[in-house]
Amino acid sequence: MVTWFLSMWISNTATTIMMMTIVQALLQQFKDMNSQEVLSKKDKERADAEFSRLSKALSLTIAYSANIGGIASLTGTGTNLILYGAAQKVFEDVGLRSPITFSSWLIYGLPLSLILVFIMWLWMVAVFLRCRGGCLCCCCAPEANKKKLEKVNAMIRDEYNNLGPITYEQATVSITFVLLLVAWITRDLGSTGGWAMFFPPGDVSTTTAIRLLEPHLFVLVLCGEVRIENQKFSNKSDL
Repeated sequence: MVTWFLSMWISNTATTIMMMTIVQALLQQFKDMNSQEVLSKKDKERADAEFSRLSKALSLTIAYSANIGGIASLTGTGTNLILYGAAQKVFEDVGLRSPITFSSWLIYGLPLSLILVFIMWLWMVAVFLRCRGGCLCCCCAPEANKKKLEKVNAMIRDEYNNLGPITYEQATVSITFVLLLVAWITRDLGSTGGWAMFFPPGDVSTTTAIRLLEPHLFVLVLCGEVRIENQKFSNKSDL
C-alpha cells in the first residue's frame, strides 16, 4: 500500500527504485534470521523455497503496486499527463473546456486503482504465496509459523525504533508535500471552481502549484539550517 500511495504522486520508476532498496534490506534480514535456525535438510529446502517465493512476491508486488497507483491520479505517471494535454488541445480546438482535471481524474481513477490493488494482493497471497492455511499471514497458521511472524514483527519494530523521531527536515518536506497535494486537488474542482479561478484563464497549470511551494520549501530548509547553527553556537558558548 505504501508503494501504491507514493506512486499516485511521483513517477512509477522512482517509486519502484526507492521501495526495492527497502525490500532488499528486509529480505536480507529475513535470510539472516533463517540462517540462524538449525534445520534438517528437508526443512531447509522447504524454507529456501518459501524464501524464494517471498522474494519474488515482494518484488512483483512493488512493481505491480507502482503501476496500479500510477493510474489513480493525474500526476501518477507521464502517460496520464500526455492524455491530459491531448484532451485539452482537442477540446480547445472546438471551443470547449476540457472536463479532465486533477480532481475529476481522482474521482474515477482512485476507486479503480483501489479495486486493482486489492485484486493484486489477493492474487499474490492466495496464488503466488500459496496461502492455504499454513502461511505467515493466516490467523489459522501453525504455531511454528506464528512464532516466525512474531520474530519478523519484532525485527521490523526494532528497525522502526532505530529511525528515531522525525527530524525538522523530514517534517518540512512532509508538510510541503501535503500542501502540494491539496493545491493540486483544489486547483480546479470543475463547476464548483477552485483557486485557479482567481488567475487569468490559461495562466495556471499543474506545475503552478509546484512553483508556488518551491520558495516555501527553501525558506523552511534555510530556517532549519539557521536553527542548527544557533544550537551549535549555544553549545560552544556553554562550554
